[in-house]
Amino acid sequence: MDRIPLNAEQRAAVEYGDGPLMVLAGAGTGKTRVLVQRIARLVESGTEPWSILAVTFTNKAAGEMRHRLRQLLGAAADAMWIGTFHATCARILRRYGTHVGLTKSFVIFDDNDQVKLIERLLKETGYDDQISARTVLSRIDRAKNKGVDPRQAQTGAFDDVIDRVYPLYQAQLEKENAVDFNDLLLKVLDLFKHEDTAAALRVKFRHVLVDEFQDTNRVQYDLVMRFAENTRNLTVVGDDDQSIYAWRGAEPRNLLDFDRDFPDARVIKLEQNYRSTQTILDAANGVIRKNVDRHEKSLWTDAGGGEPIEIYQAGDERGEGYFIAQSIRRLLDDSASSYGPKDIAILY
Repeated sequence: MDRIPLNAEQRAAVEYGDGPLMVLAGAGTGKTRVLVQRIARLVESGTEPWSILAVTFTNKAAGEMRHRLRQLLGAAADAMWIGTFHATCARILRRYGTHVGLTKSFVIFDDNDQVKLIERLLKETGYDDQISARTVLSRIDRAKNKGVDPRQAQTGAFDDVIDRVYPLYQAQLEKENAVDFNDLLLKVLDLFKHEDTAAALRVKFRHVLVDEFQDTNRVQYDLVMRFAENTRNLTVVGDDDQSIYAWRGAEPRNLLDFDRDFPDARVIKLEQNYRSTQTILDAANGVIRKNVDRHEKSLWTDAGGGEPIEIYQAGDERGEGYFIAQSIRRLLDDSASSYGPKDIAILY
């Protein structure tokens, strides 16, 4: 696979050596290309592939990253640790889990397993007519995402239910040699409380790279800090302007906390956009700059101005739908436009 030419900022991120690095990558600025080529550069500079940890947020993204690295590095890509936080932690626990009460054959409870267990516990404790299992699970998940015992995250509503059901829930998981997805991360953090496993994990990875850093929660932030504690070779790639997962525990402030925890970090901004026209970028820049607690950046492109943005304020949802349908019909019927259905997207 030929390497696509890099702009000056992308090249600076790829060629950066040891030490903490923050890449603030706006939408459409080629961050995946930068991550892949940075990893390839590390290997070509002498870093052992097995000592590289690259964390992504989806299995699909991990697979795509490994595929691209195979094209660049061949079999060396298969030795790297590339995966989601949960997959990475599950792999670590298969080896070290006995230190935190798990056997190597532990099972992972998915969403349905958790709901069924909580439904049973609510029935056994007589709370099944007061609160749904989904609500209880949501409370447990939100607290665990912050690294907090759900019994300490008191909200006033149904605190007595959580106080009663949560210890039963954890006890049943332990009895079944099981963990939920949040426990995968929390138990790896617990490994750092044991000096022998902590020492092994601190030196396991020479370079840690994290994609979509703005979507990490507090536990995930703590994990990467532990992994990179010895070497300080931590690369985070993210954009606080694209943080949309606060509802599930994401902490966009983690990017600001990185500034605090690594005051000597190199910060590189990727601001050249390869996806949109300048008209769209100007509008996006104008809206997003009103956000607070963000790193200042301004996307630009050399792709030209583009078509003007049209704004239509409908009286109701029906009027909105009619306007969109009519707009699409005009595009498709315009013989001079050459638009087809595949050229049109509706976001709602």
